[in-house]
Parts: sequence; C-alpha cells; structure tokens
Amino acid sequence: MKKHNLIKLVLLIFVLTFIIELIPIGGSSSTVKAATPPMSKLGGDWSYINPIVSPSFWANGTNATFSGGLYIPKHINDSRAQWHSQRTSQQQIVVGYDSETAYTPPNGWEIHSILRYPVYKIRTYPLSKADCGGNAGVGGGQGDCHPYTFHPERVENQWALSPQIVSKNHWQFYGEENFYNDGFIYYMFRAAQIRTTGGPSSLPEASPGSREWYKYDFKIQPIATTPPTDPPPVGGSCPYVIGSPSVTSTMAGSDMSPNSSGSISAESVYNVTQGIPTSEYLRADGSSDQYLFQHSFQQKSGNVTYTVQVQKTYNLTWTEKTTKEPIVETPKTEQQTVTKTYTITRPYSYWDIANLEIYKFDSATFSNYALPGESVTIPSGVFISANATNDPSTNSHVVPAECENLTMPPQTVTGGDKKPAVPNEDFKSQAEAKVGQNKVRNDHVTFQGTTIMNNSWTTTNGPTPGSIPNPSLVSVSERNMQISNTKLNRANTPSTGTSLYSEVVNIKGSGGTRNYPFSVNPVTVHTPTVIYADVSDDKAHNQRTTPDPSRNAVILDRPFTIDMPTMGQHLNIPGYGSRDYAKYIRKKEVLFPFDVWHYNGGNKGQFVPANTWIDIPVGETKSTFYLPVWVNEGNYNVSFRSIAVNSPNSGFTTQPNANTHLNNHVATDSIPIDVIGRLYDFRITDIADFNWETVFRERKRSTIHTGNYYWTGDKGIDGELRGNTSPFLLPVMPGKHPQYKNASVKTGYSFRFDVKTKGNMFNEGDAVRITPTFYFVEKGGSNRQEVDLYYATKDNPFVKIGSPEDVEKRYVILNDRLSNVPQDHIINAATYAFQHYSNVNSTIESKYVEQYLDESQKKTWIGKYDWLLLPYKTKTHIGPSALPSGASVQPVRATASIQQWYGQYSLPAQVKVVPKGTQIYEFGRKNKLTDKSPLFLKDGYIIVNFNIETIQNEDLSNPHLQYIDAPLHNQWRSEGFATTQNDKDNHTYNLLDGDVVFYHGDLSSYDDFDSNVTH
Repeated sequence: MKKHNLIKLVLLIFVLTFIIELIPIGGSSSTVKAATPPMSKLGGDWSYINPIVSPSFWANGTNATFSGGLYIPKHINDSRAQWHSQRTSQQQIVVGYDSETAYTPPNGWEIHSILRYPVYKIRTYPLSKADCGGNAGVGGGQGDCHPYTFHPERVENQWALSPQIVSKNHWQFYGEENFYNDGFIYYMFRAAQIRTTGGPSSLPEASPGSREWYKYDFKIQPIATTPPTDPPPVGGSCPYVIGSPSVTSTMAGSDMSPNSSGSISAESVYNVTQGIPTSEYLRADGSSDQYLFQHSFQQKSGNVTYTVQVQKTYNLTWTEKTTKEPIVETPKTEQQTVTKTYTITRPYSYWDIANLEIYKFDSATFSNYALPGESVTIPSGVFISANATNDPSTNSHVVPAECENLTMPPQTVTGGDKKPAVPNEDFKSQAEAKVGQNKVRNDHVTFQGTTIMNNSWTTTNGPTPGSIPNPSLVSVSERNMQISNTKLNRANTPSTGTSLYSEVVNIKGSGGTRNYPFSVNPVTVHTPTVIYADVSDDKAHNQRTTPDPSRNAVILDRPFTIDMPTMGQHLNIPGYGSRDYAKYIRKKEVLFPFDVWHYNGGNKGQFVPANTWIDIPVGETKSTFYLPVWVNEGNYNVSFRSIAVNSPNSGFTTQPNANTHLNNHVATDSIPIDVIGRLYDFRITDIADFNWETVFRERKRSTIHTGNYYWTGDKGIDGELRGNTSPFLLPVMPGKHPQYKNASVKTGYSFRFDVKTKGNMFNEGDAVRITPTFYFVEKGGSNRQEVDLYYATKDNPFVKIGSPEDVEKRYVILNDRLSNVPQDHIINAATYAFQHYSNVNSTIESKYVEQYLDESQKKTWIGKYDWLLLPYKTKTHIGPSALPSGASVQPVRATASIQQWYGQYSLPAQVKVVPKGTQIYEFGRKNKLTDKSPLFLKDGYIIVNFNIETIQNEDLSNPHLQYIDAPLHNQWRSEGFATTQNDKDNHTYNLLDGDVVFYHGDLSSYDDFDSNVTH
C-alpha cells in the first residue's frame, strides 16, 4: 500500500473513532462514561529521514517539541491536533506523558479520553573509515561504507537494518568525525527511528525484540456537581413584605501578584550570560503562582414583615328583666366576631458576591535572540475548576416562612342581667406562633472541588463563606531548545518574560486575560573556534648551511604535513577553556602562497594553485601535501583559518588562534616556513683510465655509455632503494672494478661526475662548489691520514696543491663526445637563459640556443686542484615540462627547477704525497729530495674526498646547501654511503663521507704501458 493511502486510512479510522465517541448511548442526552477512559491510537513507520535533512517532514511548535531529543512526524501531529480540537469549552488537553497511567488529574477533574502516538529519536551510526573500504560520501556509499552494508550479519548491527530502519535511504551521510576521540576517522550517518523499550539490554535501542514506546495525551474535564434543589413554594395566606437588605458584614481576599520569575540557562556546562555556542541547547525555566484571585463577599441582612389576622367569635349571653311587674326574664344572646391584625417580622441574612475574579496561569513566554524563533511559550499545564453564581435579586435569596391567619376557638361570655362586653384580648403570641423562620441561601462559589460559598437553603442566616486559599508556585520548563547555527555571535542579548493568566471566573470584575512581565537573564551567543596550526619541520632533509630556527623547513618535491587540530585554548569560562571545538567548526581551510598537491594515499593527489583556500575535513587533524619542485625557495607564511558553524559566508572578521572576541567568527593562524631545495645524486660517470674504459663504455674507443655509474650509495634522494648494487657504489677503490681485483685509478687520469640540485639554482650567479681534501691510506686499509699533495712544473719541482703557486686550471667541456649529456637538456638551459639571463646578446631564441650549443662544446674553467666551482654553463635543466592546469609558472621555469651539473677532476700524474703539514722544504734542506725519499708516501692509495655545496647569487661566503656538512642533515649518508667497505681480499677500509676516488699512490698515467695491475 502506498504511504499516502495508508495515511488516509489512518485518518479515516481516527475520525470514525470521534464520531462513535459522540453518539449518545441509549438515546439519552447525558454522557455515559466508562470506568476506563477510551484511548485513540496513532501509528507510524519504524524510521524516517532525520529532521536535520528533512525538517519539513517533521512537526515543530510548542506541542510538538519534547525533551530528550524526541520528534514527531508532521502527518502524525496533524492527526494529533485534530484529536486535541475535538473538545468542549470546559475540556483541557495535557500532553507528552510516557504511559497511559502516568498522569493524575487535579482535584475536581477527571480524564475524559487518551491519545497514544509514536515519537522518534535521531540515531547516529559512526562507521570506521579505515574498515569499510570506500567513500561514504559517494552515492549510497562505496564498498561497505553504509550501515546497510557494513557487516549486516553481525547481531549488534541488526538495529540498523530493515525492518528497524525501513529504508536504506533513511540513513543519511553527513560528514566525518573523530567520533570516539581514538585518533580514527568515522563516516557519520543519521536516521530518525521510533523510540523503543524492552529490547535486549546488551544491544542498541530498537534492536529486534524491542517494542514501541509511545507518548500519551490526555483530555480532561471538570467533574460535574449537582445544583441545589429549590425549596417548595411558600404556603399560607398572610401577606408579607420582604424588606430591602443592607450590608452588615464583608469578607475580602486577594492575591493578584503572580510572583513570576524565570531564567534561560544551558542544558550543559555553559554559563549563558558569559557565552554559549550555537548548536548547543538552551532551557527556559520559570515559576508563577498557579492562579490569581480577588473576591469580596458581603452579608446582606433584612426582615420579612408578615401581617397576621386573628379572628375570634364571642357568644354573648345575658338575661333581660322587665322593669315592671310582672318581671319577665328574657334570655338574650349575641354573637360578635373580633378580628385583630398583627405585624410580625422575621430576620434574614445571606451572603452574595460583590466581586469575584479568578485567573489561571496559562503559560510563560520567554523571548531572546538565541531561542528558536526568538521566543518560546511554555504551557503551564494548570487546570482550575471553579464555578460561581450570583443573583442580585433578594427574592432569589430569601423565601418567606409559611404563615396562616388564625381563627381562635369561640368563647361564650355571660353577662348576667346585662349584656357583657366583648373581651379585649391580645393574640400576638398566637400570631407569632403562626409565623415560621425565613429560608435563605447564599450565592454559590466552588473552587477546585471545595465549596467556598454554600448556596444550600438554610433557615434565617446563610452560612459564612470560606476563602480561596493562597496559590502555590507552579514551575514550567522547556528543554533542549537548540540555538540555530544561523545566529551570529552577539553579547548580552536581552531577554523578556511574560506570564499569561486567563479568566476562569469573573463576577463584577474586569476579566479577560492578564499579562505580567518578569525579568530574565541575558544570553551571550558565542560560538568558539580555534586553530593552533603547525607545518611539519622536515629537519631530516634540511640541507641548509644555516637553518633558520624560526621557520619550519619544507623541502621541494617532498610531502609535508599540516596539523590543524580542533583542540586549543579559548576563553576561561564554563564550557570553553582548553578543549576540542570540532562540533562548533563548520570548515577548516589552509592557504599556501605557492602551488601544492593535496596528497592522497601515497599519491600527489589533487593539484591546487597558489593562494587558494583548501578545505580540510573538520575531523581530519593532519593533512599531507606535496610541494612542487618549481616553487621558489625562500620564506613564506602558510595561512590557516577555522570557521565557526555560525559564521557568515562573507564579511566575517578574524582573530588569531581563537575568536575570544565574539564579534569574530573565524580563528586564524600563520606558520612561517622556509622552502628549501636539494643537493643530491652525486655520481661518477666516467674514468679516463684505460683500465676502466669498458666499465663505462660498451667497448673500447666507443662513445656509447654502458649505463654504469658509481653512486654515493644504493639509495635515492629520499632513502628509497635506487636499484644499483656493488660494485657500483662510491668510492671507486680497490675491489670496485667489475673485472680487476685491486684496480684503482692511476694519477693523471680524470674522472667525470655529475650532481643534481632542486630549487633556485638556475640563475647566472648560481654554482656548485666542490672542495677536495686528500687522504692517504696504506694498502689493506690501515693508517689513513690527511695529506698534502705536490706536483712539479718546469719552474718548480714541488708545487703544493692549494698554495699560491698552484695555478693550474681545471676545465670541463659540457658537450664533448664522451660527456653523454642529452642535447635536449642543454637546450632547456639555453631556453631559460635566453628568457631570463642578462648577458643574452641575441633577440632570436633559436639563434641564441644554437650559439649556446656551440659554446657547450668549448672548455669552461671550473677551478683548480684545490677547488672547483661549477658555473651555470656546466648545468642542464631536467625538471618537469608538463604542468597541471592553473600552475603558477610557465613550463620553462618548471623545467629549470631541477638542474644537473657536470664536472671533471684529476690529480697530477706525478704527484708527491706527504703527511698533512709536512715542511717539505725543511726536509729538503737537510736531506736530498728524490722520488725515493722516505718522506713520500707511495705504498697505498690517495683518497680524493669532495665537500659539495651550492652557491646562490655569487655569494661564496654564505653557501646555500650542503651535501654532507649541513647541521641537520647529511644527504651523502642518506643515499646509503657505507663508511666501512672491504676490498676483494676482504681488507676493511674506514671511509669518510665525501670519499669519491682512490688513486694509486705508486702508479700514474705514465706507467700505463707498464701496469702492475694484477689481472
């Protein structure tokens, strides 16, 4: 059956129930009540889409809001409202009880009928992002990333499936959170599920076996009272006059001050006068007198005057005698009736209502900016049963006594010989006896089932009335009122409170409704947000000669991590302080003043152009990014901001770290960083010694390279295995030749090398500086020592390398037949030079590139024996040429971001080796110097050690990067250089970082055709 048809059927049954209730039973016009009040029942599905996603489906308003986070669907609440409306003016509604027996009506009231209906709770399902194998935010959830598909076989998950959750789409994904504060991210789902009870205690609510837990409303009405029976009509025939009464006594009582008070507070730890965030819940609590009243009762007293006639017949007898003889006596009789009229009075007194006003406490209204709709009206639930009748007519209050005229028994009066006189008798006492006492009754007042003024008929005096008791305070409360996230921060928003009293009884008063204001505390809306961000400091790869301790190192072409915790210090007021503020943060963002990739699962991820605000999920504390190699080295500030859930979308103001000033809705942070380049991948690419030719060339006298290189170690730039293995590891030393057991390089032969850099090493004044240091080690690896080297010129037999006399220059040809430098790499450098260098003397790029290629085939001076400085003419550009859309640089600049520098070095062929610091001339003055002088070290190897560093902008005094001697990082060691290595005879050599080549101490290129090498 379709859902809308089902709703129609429910409503039809509901209406029929009302009709049956209203049909008179047995034809009588009176209502016959059952011992148990009748109950109407409404039903609903076990689940729906939750109120946050679909608010229009759910009812709102005073009678539709329940404590404990319960909701009612609108269609059910509409039927409920119809039930509420089906009542008389005397009936009242009481709402929201948890059982049909939970409510007891006040004194004088009774339950007429009951309504049962379902209510719903928002249920949350946190689902481990790491465990479900997909993305919950895609469609219905990928993989098992949905409550319907995540381990449905488990007993503890049955509550999240049909029929407990009717439809899969009732679960709605709403974001990611560190829900359990366990460091893991959870996909969060919500659904609205019927409130239940009675399920297995070990399982969640609404598990199979649970039953619906309904709410109940009650319709109540005053208990009917039987009015007094009027007395029978007055009997008798004597006339009477009811005299007008006068007021002889009064009784007054009053309590018209409601004693109202109220407050708005938080459902949790917040002090609302100091601050409470949006999305938190408020409660309004008030109290006021249950009712107000004033009355004035007056006793009215008077008399009823009765006119009573008393008749008496006298039979007079006497004898008349003649005066003459004969005297004749004649009996005489005469009948005389005497009527006497008496006025008899009988007092009366009764009480009537001079004024009576009763008002019941209907509701309390709280108004404040933070409340839903900025106002809430809370019904008091007060029911007052009061009745009163007032009749101004005295005749309605006084019934004269029964009264009859009196006929006395006849009396014979004997007069003798004279007619007797009629006796003059007083019959007043007899008349009095014929008049009874007046019947009186008061006006009628009942209050809460108690008779205050009794209107029963009494004799002479109506009973003295009682007084309405003083009221007690009634408390009202509205709970769980959520502050909308649309509310901006605002300090000390004023509150008002009003108690509404409605008329219950009004006799000779003003009546109507009455409003009484009361004071309520202000509320400060202040949604906190914090950001105490950080950027990872990549010290482990920081090759700066002088690291900047005030800035975190971020290395080109490497990932880095930002830390955006939602923890942090805010105001030291209740509920704030140092804590996690994730629930109050709508969005976290980071902005880099350079291009980045947003790292994703080991991949570079999504490319983001410079100066773009990047969303970071609120629940994600750490996020990884990748720094493109083309970003300029230098100092930057990374910007962070954390946006409160109630922040406007634009025009907001910010504050560092925490929005402790509530006019700000965004917290910001800025982390200084230093973007740093790399110096890496030193390798020896060729050795001119004939013994090594086929190591690097496919065959003798070939220009084709074998692809064999001697690298610093077996690891790449970031420590990953490169793939090269022994013997192709530095240094070139005995045992490293693939064929010859103890071959090293003979003095006089050069070796080629190259090294790479990343970063801003593409300008005219940039260079790679290499400083050689020389050591000697005996064959077998013992007695390593630093040495000085000497060579001979035609003018000087002993020229010390590094002395002023050492003027031999070293050169390199970038693009000769054996360099094997890719021509397109040279062209990349030439293209960049044409576009950026100041010494360009051509206006046509192609012509300049051609000239640049010609120049690359010529010698470039790179230094002397004791130092090398590889200038821009010895480098090529090998960076990326393909760029993502939106990149901040042109392809030629990106290609220039990785450079490869080419150099060449050799020792003199006839080099002399002495311990470091040896005063050779002092020795020569005392001893004859020859090649065989014991001063010279020969039986071993000369070790060439390179210290490599970069120079930027010709600043030789402040080298930029170090390969070995950076304070924080040794790149040489990172690439896997082993400081102890063995030759093929298993002799151990202790090595130093920077050792590149072992030269024979006793063989030179001059000996090439008389080699002592063991083949």
